[in-house]
Parts: sequence; C-alpha cells; structure tokens
Amino acid sequence: MRRDGPSFAMLVLLHWLNPLHRHIWGRGFSETCRVQFRLDRTTTATENKMATYTLNVNGQARTVTVPSADMPLLWVLRDYLGLTGTKYGCGIEVCGACTVLVNGQPEKSCDMSVSEASKAKIITVEGLAADTSGAKAQAAWVAHQVPQCGFCQSGMLVAATGAMKGGHHGAQIIPELNNLCVCGTYARIKDAAKTL
Repeated sequence: MRRDGPSFAMLVLLHWLNPLHRHIWGRGFSETCRVQFRLDRTTTATENKMATYTLNVNGQARTVTVPSADMPLLWVLRDYLGLTGTKYGCGIEVCGACTVLVNGQPEKSCDMSVSEASKAKIITVEGLAADTSGAKAQAAWVAHQVPQCGFCQSGMLVAATGAMKGGHHGAQIIPELNNLCVCGTYARIKDAAKTL
C-alpha cells in the first residue's frame, strides 16, 4: 500500500478519529475500512483478485464479490448487502453491537470472515421479525420501551433471540446478554428479557 499522498493521510486521520468522525461526518469505521481495502487493491496485481461468496442471509441466498476472503462479515453485511441494522461498535468482540445469528448461535460479525460465514445460515436484526423467537424478543423490547439511543439494541435483540434458540427463557436469558449499552438501559433490558 502506498503510504504517501492525501488518501493515506486521510485514512489514518479517520481511523484515529473514528468515534468522532462517525457522528460528525456520518462515516463509520466500515466505510473507512472499505477505503482501506480499495487502497490495498490498487497496489499490486496479486491483491486485485476478488473473491465471490454466496451467503445465506435472512433466508435468502445473496452473492457478494469482495476484495478479500478475510473481510469481516460486518462490513459485507453493511457495505455490500445494505443491511445496516448490524452496527460497528468496537471491532474487538467486546460491545456486541455487531451480533448476528450464525447457525442459530449469537456471533460477533466484526471478527468473523466472509469466507467462514459463507458456509453458515446468518440472521441479522432485519430478519428477526420472520423468526418466532426474534418476533417475541422484538415485541418484549417494544412493550418495555427498552431502547434509548438504540445503537446497541440490534445486537441485544439478536443475542436474546440466540439465547431463546439455545433453550433459555425468562431470567435465564439475562446472563447471555453481555452486550454493552452506553445509555445504561440494563434495567429495562432485564425486565424485557424476564418476559421471554
């Protein structure tokens, strides 16, 4: 990758200011990383090889052509498939904002490659309404007015749905919800989870 010129300087600046630039300029880290992949692709002929995968997302076969087999599923969902309900929060599997169901189990999509995900059945927050457990979780979240800002709630809903699919109900779901909520709506989250 070229390390000179305004494009590299801008990439470094945007990466460094990530929490700020998401809110100020409306660009998330996934777009910054997409720029990174674009810069990487232009450097050598071997890096220009694109990978094509067919993903089973929300019950539909979706084909994507991505610059790298190691590209995180999160960026594929958001930038290539337009499923922006799955959020970027931390990028290190801590916050849970990027949680999706992979073969019925909650997984952090920020650290799962598109090549790994190509062999799995993926359900995002957009697909929860068509799932019995997902619809039940959504109804509980609405009834208890759980979200405040709502940024983390897509991951919370998916995690709760995954817990129900794993055989947990009511108070058993609460320990499974280890996602972070900056607004601190944990009391409402617990109240909603107890009704599932």
